[in-house]
Amino acid sequence: MTPVHVFILTYGRTGSTLLQGLLNAHPDVRINGERFGALYDLYRARASLLRSVVVPKEDGPQNPFFGGSAMADGALLASIDATVREIVDLAAAGKRVRGMKEVRYDMLDFDDFVDYLDEVFPDAFFVTLTRPVEDVLTSGFWKNISTEAAARRIRFVEENFERLRRRRPERTIPLTYDDVVSLSERLKHLFASIGVAFDAERAKAVLKTPHSYDQRVFIAYDTTTLHRSPASSWNGLLEFCNIEQSGLEQGRRRIAGVAVPKTASGPLNRVFFRDGGGAVVVEGRAGINSPGVMKRFSGNPFAAKCRFEIDLPEDPGLYDLVATVGSSEIEIARGNVGEAPNAHDRN
Repeated sequence: MTPVHVFILTYGRTGSTLLQGLLNAHPDVRINGERFGALYDLYRARASLLRSVVVPKEDGPQNPFFGGSAMADGALLASIDATVREIVDLAAAGKRVRGMKEVRYDMLDFDDFVDYLDEVFPDAFFVTLTRPVEDVLTSGFWKNISTEAAARRIRFVEENFERLRRRRPERTIPLTYDDVVSLSERLKHLFASIGVAFDAERAKAVLKTPHSYDQRVFIAYDTTTLHRSPASSWNGLLEFCNIEQSGLEQGRRRIAGVAVPKTASGPLNRVFFRDGGGAVVVEGRAGINSPGVMKRFSGNPFAAKCRFEIDLPEDPGLYDLVATVGSSEIEIARGNVGEAPNAHDRN
């Protein structure tokens, strides 16, 4: 059996641990977690050793790389390659699909590092996982980094990923955070590419299990597609907006989010769903305490109470999600809401 190797390449707070869990739910898959950049460190050590190899006739105490000829046979370098394989294949005996995920890819020699992985793991698949920068910056440890520095770092990593997709289009599979939490067709394509069956019921069970350190539970709504409106439609009234699936409450599908008004706009007063005829069909809760967001937007007095929750409409159809900021209404999302989840999802 020749194993298929998969590397999840990402940065923090993109849903990578959840993707790791979805893949590992298949009995023939073992995707190991992060190792604090150990593979890259080994690659760098190997590259440094390779540079210090000298031919025997030039070796001697007068050579600044004295002793380097002892590595000319390649045995030491091969041992590093074997260690890299052992780390990736840790506890994967008997599994056909193996790999690991890592979140540290803001290196200048990214292309060379991926070339090395390709040498050690021929024909490996590379999954690049991304998330909108504005959403990442309000999540997890990113909240403690300056907005400008964090955004610059994320953009640099995504540029690395884009080059990877151009250089290895057949074996690079781009996914987003939304692909993972909604069990999208692109996620299912990943499973098909590595030769394992996608089991929807198994995947939904994984989404209901807390992952990573913020312990959020995700529910995939198979027939609901809700798209956040572009910032250009906010009429200059919002500084930030994010929407996510929140879960089930007594059988009702619920979403939650954050809408941070600009300081001159007024507070977040209301959130509701409106149908195509302009009628309000569901009222939500707005102005919920948001201490984490307040830290991120410390100079904004409205950031302390800018979270909201709202149930999805019961009747299928096309709806707008509208927020009232001060005295103004803003469409923050639009989408098709499908049938309610089945009994399995309600349990």
